Amino acid sequence: MNGPIRIAARELKTTDVSIFRLKFHDGASIGPTLLKRIWSLAVGSEDVSVSRDSARAGLSTHDSYVVRALVRPVDLESVETNLRRLLRDRFSAAHIELRRLV
Repeated sequence: MNGPIRIAARELKTTDVSIFRLKFHDGASIGPTLLKRIWSLAVGSEDVSVSRDSARAGLSTHDSYVVRALVRPVDLESVETNLRRLLRDRFSAAHIELRRLV
């Protein structure tokens, strides 16, 4: 057989990297669509995900969320500054605890 050799493509598995955990105090909360939009703006990419931190949900009365990206942002300090600003602009009266995970 003199035709081209074809190699079956393997599925590439991507794993999200948890970047920050947010905890909303004083009864404040956020929906997944808005949080994903804010996180997307802060990191400058649509390749992000958000989730409620179920591991901590039973331990606290405060809403806790984790934001993830496909890769760790290079300039994490700027991303953190952007995220804090966007959250402050949207939730000026709320107390939001933001903690880096990477």
